[in-house]
Amino acid sequence: MNSDGPPDEVYEYLDEIAAGVPAGSNRLIFTPWLNGERTPVDDATVRGGLHNLSLTTTTDHIIRAFFEGVAYNSRWALKYVEAIKSGSNLDY
Repeated sequence: MNSDGPPDEVYEYLDEIAAGVPAGSNRLIFTPWLNGERTPVDDATVRGGLHNLSLTTTTDHIIRAFFEGVAYNSRWALKYVEAIKSGSNLDY
């Protein structure tokens, strides 16, 4: 373990788990706003969570949904960063 966080093997292990689950994570959705959302929408009251949980949801589905939720949220924010950079104006 390095002093800055978990061992690198943890990330490789999580990557392997996520890769073993089909895209869409069996319709499980993770919204990563655990302490509000700041970009591109500034709303401190919005909360995240796991949506579409079922009795067939596995830990592997949850890990994949976490990856996808963070990735989609980052993509959403990046769209607005790129628009600002190019001088475009996008609506939320």
